[in-house]
Amino acid sequence: MDEKRKEYKFKVTSLELSKFMERFSSRLNKLHPDRKIMSLYMDTHDFYIYNSSHTYDAEKFKLRFRKYSNNETIYKEIKYNTKDGRGKKVKVTEFKNFDDIKYANFEFLNLLPAAFVNYNRSYYHFYESRITIDEGIEFRPASQRTKIRGVVKFPFKIIEYKILEKVNKDIEKNLFKNPESFSKYSSAVESLYNLKN
Repeated sequence: MDEKRKEYKFKVTSLELSKFMERFSSRLNKLHPDRKIMSLYMDTHDFYIYNSSHTYDAEKFKLRFRKYSNNETIYKEIKYNTKDGRGKKVKVTEFKNFDDIKYANFEFLNLLPAAFVNYNRSYYHFYESRITIDEGIEFRPASQRTKIRGVVKFPFKIIEYKILEKVNKDIEKNLFKNPESFSKYSSAVESLYNLKN
């Protein structure tokens, strides 16, 4: 599956999230039950993907393996950002658990487990877009890496608008504040391994 879309992310406190939910309660329609999401992000031994994400505006990617609490399947996901826009490719794998994932190859790079990111996600329909709300975000280092910290609890919630390319772009007028650039993976690397760009 290959899906092109626009994304807008907002890092909010618990109070800001509460105000958002109250303000737009009549427009937020739950899509399906909440799920716990478990992701394993891959990177080179010297964090090439992390560094590239801060060096380039486009022509960059992230590769992760993901599992949902309502499904035993582990998916391989590649998120990309090119001059033509953002997108995501998803493929079902045969892995039974994350411990079986030792490496991955992509774009001539040998990728190793880098960081685990876990959180609870809620799904809503909002005007002509889909909104996800991520709470209880935790970062955990991969065992192969020399870590600075163990489990790190991220103090913010993430609201994300996901808008398919075919949808009327007027939806952007419904953004409740200015979006910001944010990556759970980058935050995990910086928190766990004391890296900073």
